[in-house]
Amino acid sequence: MILKRKIKDKDLQNLYLRIGRLLNAGISLKKAIEFQKNSSKDPILKSKILKLYKKLEKGENLYSILREEELIKEREMLIIYVFENIGRTGDGFLKISQMKEKREKLNNEIKIALSYPIFILVISTIIILLIFYFIVPNFESVYSLNEKNLPLITKIILKIKYILSKSPYTIIAYICVVFFCLKSKKVKVLLYKIPLIRKFLIEKYVISILDNLSLLLDSGISIEKGVDIILENLDKGFFKNKIYILKNIKRGEVLSSCLKKIGVFSLEEIDMVRIGEESGTVAFILKEIAIVREEELKKRIKIILKLIEPILLLIVGVIISIFVVGLYLPILNMGDLLEI
Repeated sequence: MILKRKIKDKDLQNLYLRIGRLLNAGISLKKAIEFQKNSSKDPILKSKILKLYKKLEKGENLYSILREEELIKEREMLIIYVFENIGRTGDGFLKISQMKEKREKLNNEIKIALSYPIFILVISTIIILLIFYFIVPNFESVYSLNEKNLPLITKIILKIKYILSKSPYTIIAYICVVFFCLKSKKVKVLLYKIPLIRKFLIEKYVISILDNLSLLLDSGISIEKGVDIILENLDKGFFKNKIYILKNIKRGEVLSSCLKKIGVFSLEEIDMVRIGEESGTVAFILKEIAIVREEELKKRIKIILKLIEPILLLIVGVIISIFVVGLYLPILNMGDLLEI
């Protein structure tokens, strides 16, 4: 079970950084890998590096080894492939390291932004549980005189309290059920259908395509070959029907026309690509569009995270208000409650 543990991106980032620096210093790939055998404290990563070195000694292909040992993603594999073709393998490893560092920085920013909402959520959950276990029972003994005349909201609160008090492990069981449901593929498919999530995933996918195609064209690969490599290596997902439009390039259609048919690019971006085709700067234009879209996506994420705080506070306030109303509403109608 321990061997199945995922290697941290930070450790992989440092590994690629060291390999890239050694390759750029003129050291061979085998020697650069050999130097990494004792540099990692993670026993799993150390084991994979050792396997990588032994397989390289046997003459196996670098890409297949990295894929088998799960040390690299498809997008990263593409970068190694491109930089190796232009004789700059070391820069390829360094670029992967930079990408991982950039991703780690974004993840840390998101974690920091989510820390306050999570804190509120945890505290509010504790407060609600305390209400159930220490306050609701006091009202329950009074309301048991005439349960039939209780308001619906009060009955629901008392019912929830009964379920929670039945077993101390009920809450843990519910949490586990929710967790496993969120992990299931069916739930993920349903989440993808939510407009906000779907839009976010499509945007990430588009940025990846632009970035990859720009990288391939910049390394001297033809646009036809570049499109083939992208379609082979990228996960098509729910966007596959639209992305296959890029195959029309082989039939003589220009890139700007294909991008227009995909339907996720603005007229300004399509005009920029058209200008790039006329001036021979398509790779640069695609890179610029990817950078702008990535910055816009980051801004949207930050805005959404900022909006989560007041929305969460509002939800917690509504829940607490429901408890107050549900518990004290019968007291306002005490005459009906004590009616025989």
